[in-house]
Amino acid sequence: MFSKQFRLPATTVLQNPKHIQTPYFSFKVGKNLLEHNRYGFVISKQVDKRATVRNSIKRKIRSFFESQNTKITQGVDVLIIIKKAALDVETKELWKVVEDCLKESHLV
Repeated sequence: MFSKQFRLPATTVLQNPKHIQTPYFSFKVGKNLLEHNRYGFVISKQVDKRATVRNSIKRKIRSFFESQNTKITQGVDVLIIIKKAALDVETKELWKVVEDCLKESHLV
């Protein structure tokens, strides 16, 4: 789990975010005035009613950012809104899509 400084508060509004759509999630990136990145993960109850399933998907995606945080450009807010299609995908595939989004938004 991220320490509190790396979590994106729920009340944060991204200023001029870059928006990327994938089959598994929506990826939004906006600049912040801090020296570190903040990450937020959102998954609706409509995706799956079970909290354990929703949390496991968030853990899969969060693990990518925990392992790659030093390689990512600092000073941005990242918001990932997870879709239902992400339920049946392996971790490696999710990591690959996240990495492609980071490259497309010029953060790696």
